[in-house]
Amino acid sequence: MVVVDAAKRRITATLGKRGAIWTRIYQPGALLAFRIHGSPVLLSARRVNGCTLQDLDVYTESGIGWGGGTGAWNFLRVKGIRRPGTSRLMGAGGCQMSSYGGSVLFDGCEFSNTADDLIDYGGGGLFMNVRRDSPRELLLWGGSAAVGDSLDFYTHADFRVTGSAKVMAVREVQSATEQAEAHDVAKRINKGRDTGESRVLRRVTLDRDVLAEAGDFVENDNANRADRFTIRNCFLHDSGVRVMVQGFKHGRFENNRFERISGGLTLTCDAWWWEGPTTQDVFVRDNVFTDTTFRDAWGTGKAAIIVSAGDGPADPTGGVALHGVTITGNTITRSSHAAIFISNASDVVVRGNTITDASALGTPVGAIQLRSVDRAIVTGNRVIGHRGPELTVRDSHAVRVTANNFPALPAATADTGSSVATGNSASK
Repeated sequence: MVVVDAAKRRITATLGKRGAIWTRIYQPGALLAFRIHGSPVLLSARRVNGCTLQDLDVYTESGIGWGGGTGAWNFLRVKGIRRPGTSRLMGAGGCQMSSYGGSVLFDGCEFSNTADDLIDYGGGGLFMNVRRDSPRELLLWGGSAAVGDSLDFYTHADFRVTGSAKVMAVREVQSATEQAEAHDVAKRINKGRDTGESRVLRRVTLDRDVLAEAGDFVENDNANRADRFTIRNCFLHDSGVRVMVQGFKHGRFENNRFERISGGLTLTCDAWWWEGPTTQDVFVRDNVFTDTTFRDAWGTGKAAIIVSAGDGPADPTGGVALHGVTITGNTITRSSHAAIFISNASDVVVRGNTITDASALGTPVGAIQLRSVDRAIVTGNRVIGHRGPELTVRDSHAVRVTANNFPALPAATADTGSSVATGNSASK
């Protein structure tokens, strides 16, 4: 058993038969490795209100994991890497976690050589509508809902906002038949994939009519998520998956190095895994990406920087999932497909980024891609050595393109609004 005392920054382990051996091993400065519930992780903490890990080198098979709690979670100069002199991968992710509020900080860390995500953070989650029994009564699967909570609804096909309502009544449902129905719906919308988990069923009554269909996503506005999530001054490299963060109110990603990562920096909702919720206020600045996104990791897109929630609506003026996205001052080299991809978002700024040799593998695509975006400015960017269009804009509204070093007009497909291009020059 492991007990974490956040106030004293102490980890206490209850040792088994070989306690004398472990007492000698667990000395200040020694490597720490625990096996919790059959899963070998450094730290598995539930409902812990804040913790600091500092100056640790972690070689455990499954890295670091935690779930629950509030307060401040700080990872300072922590390394989750394979043991020097070996060629094995860490058995799962470097740091996989969920939180229910507070703040999360990674500063000066290194994660590499993982079989799963280098960093994987999920907030309070999404859940699914199984059935609409009446315009105001739904059967929901997973997540949480209490009287007074505000729920937002999204189509499962394109993550289009369909409305919101307040919970007036809720009760849990114990039904094997309806649990099986939920699994059938989940498999249908996920192309046959089912997580295999049975989740809580709740019948909720709402204060207004909603259009939620079977399989549509539901998000609880009252669900806890990190108030602030920060990754800065970190080295994240050599992984076949990604750095994936979802479900925060304010996110800052600054002065990091991303090298040889399949999915790059992915800020999204893993809706097919019922993870989320949506992210807001995204700020990605002064990072260096080299040889990123060499495959479409988990279907979340092909770009060094991905900020998205599904494909988004054909007309974003009716409502989008993400709000406030700034991508500025980043250097992106040899991204195999796109360099920057943003979808289903409003109030977007893409400014002062330098992109070299995008679409290094496969068919050339837009180096910068905007899809289902409402109100955006693309300015001061430079694209070098790219075989495809520098910018593609699709199903977007009020996009201003100015003072970039690439051809004057973006390629636009089914653009529902205006894309204004002025003062751009050709790349050299």
